[in-house]
Amino acid sequence: DRASEQPPPALPQEIVDATRAKYIEAYEILTGSNWS
Repeated sequence: DRASEQPPPALPQEIVDATRAKYIEAYEILTGSNWS
């Protein structure tokens, strides 16, 4: 509920890491280049 004044809870690091890995994988597939 974004009507509240409280900030959203932090994401677990494992979710952040998994999401980052998926974005890197998509980048590499779409561009044919390695992420560096």
